Amino acid sequence: MKYILPSATLILALISGNAAAQGNPEEQKIMSKMNTGAYTGPFLYKDVKPLYVIQDDLDFYAIEDNGFKDIDPDWIERVDVLKGKSAEEIFGERGGNGVVLIILKEDDKAARKYFRKIKKTATKY
Repeated sequence: MKYILPSATLILALISGNAAAQGNPEEQKIMSKMNTGAYTGPFLYKDVKPLYVIQDDLDFYAIEDNGFKDIDPDWIERVDVLKGKSAEEIFGERGGNGVVLIILKEDDKAARKYFRKIKKTATKY
């Protein structure tokens, strides 16, 4: 479970072509082993964070960084990364830094229970 947030950040870094993961030495080692050609210098935008969203059918719910701690990786069907205009069109200004979209499995009872809990406190888009 503790690897979901770093993994999502690493995915965003690889897809966007910049190393958003540069603030974490562990992720720097991973990036250097992958030899992606991504920028390996210091990351200048440490306060810039993507919007993390869980999708349920057509509804989107933003979750905070600490919302990841309860997600079991087995619940995840897939993770999509949106950036640029496509992210801003759907999520407005908050999507301007990119969006990590987590789609949970529909047929997993524990995932559904977690999602019902998130819907009570998360921001709906």
